[in-house]
Amino acid sequence: EASGRLTVGNVILANADYGLQDFSEVMAPKLVQFSNHVTCVCDRDDGALFWSETLRRVTTLGKTPEALPPEDCPTMSAKQIEFCRRHIDVIDASSMDQNVHAIRHGYFSLNTQIVTDLAELMTRNHPARQRQHRLVRVP
Repeated sequence: EASGRLTVGNVILANADYGLQDFSEVMAPKLVQFSNHVTCVCDRDDGALFWSETLRRVTTLGKTPEALPPEDCPTMSAKQIEFCRRHIDVIDASSMDQNVHAIRHGYFSLNTQIVTDLAELMTRNHPARQRQHRLVRVP
């Protein structure tokens, strides 16, 4: 890039064991400064993240497929929140049932729909709303 700053095309966080509040307030604003796009693959039924949340007493990013960051994020302006919503896709994989084991934590590397979707993201650089292949778009 002409500015001399490092820019990453895509950051993909699959079932991330990262605190949701910390992500929304600290990490999301930083990620969108140096990456063109952030994709979060989440699963409400992730067993490993269940135990992480239980032991650490935090809500994790990987189990929370709701829109990020929340509308009322105290550390971000309305303009920053809107910017993040345009540059952060959330893929809710909670209903996936193929190539998913009981823990549901590592399926994103085996599941055909997820692998194909992420491959399209990496090769064509399309955000979720423009990808056409495997996943169903929910308005």
